[in-house]
Amino acid sequence: MCSLISSAIHLGLVEIVDAISSTVAPNKWRVVVVDRPSLKIVSFVLKMHEILEQNVMAVQLITRSRQQYPDVEAVYILVPSEDSVSRVIEDFQPILEQSGTGRTRYARAHLFFTGALSDSLLSSLRQSPAGPYIKRVEELYIEYNPIESRVFLTIPSEHPFYALYSPHSSDMFYRDLNATADRVLSVIACLGIQPYIRYYCPAQSLAAGNVEYPKIAKEMAEKLQQKLNCYYAHNLNRSTNPHETPTHSPPSTVIILDRSVDMYAPLLHEFTYQAVVHDLIDLEDGNNEENHPDIPVDKCGKYEWNTAPKAKEGGVLVIYIAGGVTLSEMRTVYEIARTFNRQVYIGSTHIITPRGFVDDLKSLHLKMLM
Repeated sequence: MCSLISSAIHLGLVEIVDAISSTVAPNKWRVVVVDRPSLKIVSFVLKMHEILEQNVMAVQLITRSRQQYPDVEAVYILVPSEDSVSRVIEDFQPILEQSGTGRTRYARAHLFFTGALSDSLLSSLRQSPAGPYIKRVEELYIEYNPIESRVFLTIPSEHPFYALYSPHSSDMFYRDLNATADRVLSVIACLGIQPYIRYYCPAQSLAAGNVEYPKIAKEMAEKLQQKLNCYYAHNLNRSTNPHETPTHSPPSTVIILDRSVDMYAPLLHEFTYQAVVHDLIDLEDGNNEENHPDIPVDKCGKYEWNTAPKAKEGGVLVIYIAGGVTLSEMRTVYEIARTFNRQVYIGSTHIITPRGFVDDLKSLHLKMLM
């Protein structure tokens, strides 16, 4: 098991291992099929050799031309998109062989989706030629990147700051808003909580009534509440729900903020090892272990004081900052959790540094084709 799985937000990703190892009978080979987004999620939990140790004979990318294994069952780990579903259906269209008989690409399919699969896509699967070959369909709710034991990133797009704040990004804004709500929902489902949703709204703006201020937090909170309502309606009445919340658990809270709540913090450079690593190495999402194997990134300023969840006096607190989280804010969460003996997590669209923040600000007036 990967050493990354050290806190509650990592426990949900254990389901990836179960999805690979428990779907096929022991001592039988299987094939794992992924798409690019799900491959990134799996890579946070398992190395390639750890996947192959689960009696996996091959890991295939669904968007590429693939070798057939008509006598082997396939475990799909995919994002719940129309493109992924259509490619699954194509895999079970009989392919004519030299003998004149038609065989499918795999013997059977076990489908695991990283998030919620819409009713229309599920219906398409059932009514398609792939329907008789599908043995299992499950939603894992793992659409986030847990970079530390109390820190997660949603990374809705390549330029999340621009999409949120640029006057030229209206289409990208709502696309990222929807994607972010899906990813925060995955964190909530993984933690097994039914939280209150709170968002940032300056008191002076409410009093004035017509004062302009960023409404990112408000719109994101409303979108998240909509998705939570759908999730509760589809899951909480199922006796087999893997994320069912205890009835007597303390009330939990999700606080939605955006970067406008504090525009100065990203400009302050820290004197920590973690900040040095970000200065010297072009880290992507806080991790670049593959490109720099000699540098133990997990030990360069990542604060793992409370890696194991303790008995909590209050409910779980999840803080989400749209538009970037600073290294100091990430570190503060560990201090709060230790001081108040409470499960506290922080998430954002991406990690923001002084240099990156200045570059983001300079790009706001540009028109990007995304």
